[in-house]
Amino acid sequence: MPLASHWVDDVPAAPETVELDLPDDTDLGHFTGVSAALTDEMGAIVSLTGATFTLDASDGTVVIGWGLTSRFASRGLYALQLTLTGPDGIRQRVAPVRFVVQEVTGWHLLESAREQWPDAPYNDEQLYELLELARHEVIAFLPPGPAAAGFGSGGFGDPVEAIPPDYRKAQLLQARNLWNAAKVDPSNGGLADGAYVISPKPLDWIVRQILRPKRGMPVMF
Repeated sequence: MPLASHWVDDVPAAPETVELDLPDDTDLGHFTGVSAALTDEMGAIVSLTGATFTLDASDGTVVIGWGLTSRFASRGLYALQLTLTGPDGIRQRVAPVRFVVQEVTGWHLLESAREQWPDAPYNDEQLYELLELARHEVIAFLPPGPAAAGFGSGGFGDPVEAIPPDYRKAQLLQARNLWNAAKVDPSNGGLADGAYVISPKPLDWIVRQILRPKRGMPVMF
């Protein structure tokens, strides 16, 4: 089971359980513990002092207790690297567990996107990347001026009401366009989770019209 998304400054009260991504022939009986390292979206190491990680070898899971300190100082994609440990120096690294940390910025969140887009990808990481790429592309197309310059900071700290509803609508439409393009790209090789390559895509005419509406010019006689 993947880790749920979190929020900036969260201090989760309940422990979380994550399923280990291991080869089928791995014998967990060789391991007695687990160590962990956490990095944020920028690759900075996050302190895990006070957090606990307990291996349940019977079902191949690790129970996480985050402790009484928030581990999530900024939004983005976090990576939790778990390493199984055992006697005589036995160690085995597990595939990183990635999860999203959200912040209210006025742009779409995972929840608001799914409310308006029933067929959105269920994988939090994929949806977050789609929304972020779409947001950057929308900002890049905005008419030049103070507003566009402000949104170019990425939305951190911007008042929620500063993001016009049309910009959010354009962001979601572009995210859907990016997702549909990724699904039909033959280089992706299939529909398995994580098989998609999400690449930038030019804004279509509907999104461009939302961001820069063309108004009719009066005819002079």
